[in-house]
Amino acid sequence: MRNWVTGVMIVLSFLLITCKDKGIEIIDNTLPGRRDYTWTVDTLKANPGDQINLSSLWGSSPSDVWAVGSADASNLAKWHYNGTAWKLDSLRLSSNLSSVFGFAQDNVWACDAPDGNILHYDGKSWMKFGKYSLPGYPFLYLVDIWGASPDDVYCVGAASISGGGSYKGIIMHFDGGRWDFVSIPDRRVEFGWIRRDHVTGKYFLLGTRFEPTGDSVKVFQFDGQNLKEIYANTDGSLFFNLIDRRVYFTDRKRILFYSDTSFTTWQDFSSMNVRLGFLYGRTHKDIVAGGYLNGRHGILHYNGTDLQMLYETSLSVFSMFLLPSDIFILTHDGTYPIVIHGVLK
Repeated sequence: MRNWVTGVMIVLSFLLITCKDKGIEIIDNTLPGRRDYTWTVDTLKANPGDQINLSSLWGSSPSDVWAVGSADASNLAKWHYNGTAWKLDSLRLSSNLSSVFGFAQDNVWACDAPDGNILHYDGKSWMKFGKYSLPGYPFLYLVDIWGASPDDVYCVGAASISGGGSYKGIIMHFDGGRWDFVSIPDRRVEFGWIRRDHVTGKYFLLGTRFEPTGDSVKVFQFDGQNLKEIYANTDGSLFFNLIDRRVYFTDRKRILFYSDTSFTTWQDFSSMNVRLGFLYGRTHKDIVAGGYLNGRHGILHYNGTDLQMLYETSLSVFSMFLLPSDIFILTHDGTYPIVIHGVLK
């Protein structure tokens, strides 16, 4: 099986607007997102010939950012940025980390696949918090970890019998003390992403169903107990992310909300030669995504008024992380991981 691969702005004004999402109101308390970044590019190298593929970013500040992923050795899968340089965290715990997420410099989580390990960082060192499995399923792919608060954290993925032949989606939950599997119906899907819409209170899960005839993307709504499939497509065209308390979806050319039983278009770029990937952002007036615009590949930016190219690059985007004045973009040049770092002037 394959592994899948937001920051708070200062209040500037208080303008109440009505969103197109069936009357749901959003407080517009920001100016349009800025585009005046100073850019630096860092190449993450260990030893010649090392295979390192980093896929996830999280940080508590511009001087505390983690990047994790897979590598050919377990001491190469975790990297840390201290505000000046990226340094390798060489503690050997896992060579197949898939996601990192935290709440503070001394409370950071990571998970791996297919070994079912959940790791925790206490501000001093990483430790293996636990190794988890389901009876009858020797492989546990933990693909994404995310939480609304330190005592409400989710980890999602799939349990597999033979590394892909027979599998089902799993959800794990941390209540502040221990991790447990959430009881859900068996679904032939690998969950790769979970986020909670704080306006509706519902969780959304992005998953993949792997089949010899072609993989399909599925999106589920989750209320803490029940799963409801709300989308399925074989072209892999729907992504979503949490941006300032709301879950925003994109189908490559539009940005949408989901409410009750249907998707509602919030912004439509169908008239443009554009393709949006995963969305990231600080607010609904400061959204970025990898993709292309008018034949140019790179990082696109929506500032509440228009969509423009923010940073041009031909490299594929694996992850992004935004802080109030910083943006970190995780890419790969085919040989080494590359982190593109933007700082607002």
